[in-house]
Amino acid sequence: MVIRSLLLVGAGNLQHDLNTDGPPEVEWSSVYLVVCRFSLAPLGDRERFMSQARDWLRPGGIGYVMTFGREKLPPRAAHAGLAEEEIAVLDRGWDSAVRYGLGRAAVVTP
Repeated sequence: MVIRSLLLVGAGNLQHDLNTDGPPEVEWSSVYLVVCRFSLAPLGDRERFMSQARDWLRPGGIGYVMTFGREKLPPRAAHAGLAEEEIAVLDRGWDSAVRYGLGRAAVVTP
């Protein structure tokens, strides 16, 4: 998973295994946008990650999650998606969230 942080003169990229802990290089309230595109299914503790992502964001920052709905995938690919109840908890603790259905995928913008 790659975390992008807007710096004063450009965008920076950081790779980190988010199953271990949050990246120490990312300070609280320092990120404008957290994007998770088809990357949450392998995470062990998605609720912890979403809570950390919320803390990384600056006031007014945006979280964006795109994931496959497990129920809409063929059985051989079900591991790549989240069950409906797993998607439903992604916006816990956020002030607001909008959800869009996109065929096999779902987008949650908490």
